[in-house]
Amino acid sequence: CYILGVVHLLLLAFFIFFGVWPMVIFNVISPIVYFKSVKLAKDGKIFALFLLDYIEISIHAMAASVCIGWDVGFEQFIFTLVPYGYFVCYEMFKGKKRYVTSSVLGVLNATASILMRWYTYTHKPLYVIPDNVAFYMHQVNAILTYAAMFFFLILFLFELQMNESGYEKQNAILNHEASVDPLTTLLNRRSMQPYLEEAYKAKRKFC
Repeated sequence: CYILGVVHLLLLAFFIFFGVWPMVIFNVISPIVYFKSVKLAKDGKIFALFLLDYIEISIHAMAASVCIGWDVGFEQFIFTLVPYGYFVCYEMFKGKKRYVTSSVLGVLNATASILMRWYTYTHKPLYVIPDNVAFYMHQVNAILTYAAMFFFLILFLFELQMNESGYEKQNAILNHEASVDPLTTLLNRRSMQPYLEEAYKAKRKFC
């Protein structure tokens, strides 16, 4: 959240320089929202924090696209919500709710992106940004977008690895408990059976 707040402060300077005043107002409010959302994270209200981020990022991307056009690349931030949404749903929900919620969020992201492209294609931007500035700003937004997507994907893979490791340890414990006698801690009859069959086939002598 603090990183997002710093990003918005930098964007604030950008929009002030080019006189895009609706976005100036928005980027004044956004850091306050992000700093406030730190409390949600500390209270463990992860899904509420996600919804706050989801709404803020979506509105910011759409507002920037309307104000300065599609070519500046702010619509790319919508794409960061896809892995973010799937990661949060994986963490917060179980079973069918996990897949339904993440899929609905993905459809909303795709719809928002398509509508923004249609609007910016049929309407001129409210403010004009020099082409060279728009080009470099597009590259900056692309870097930030891919960095955010990689971050959430790495988190997701890390969580999967942790769960897999936990399952392996749990299975090892269960296998051990199922194969030994709890009183003597010796192998039980079922666990001894393969060894007995092997010894019988090899015609080994036990005494």
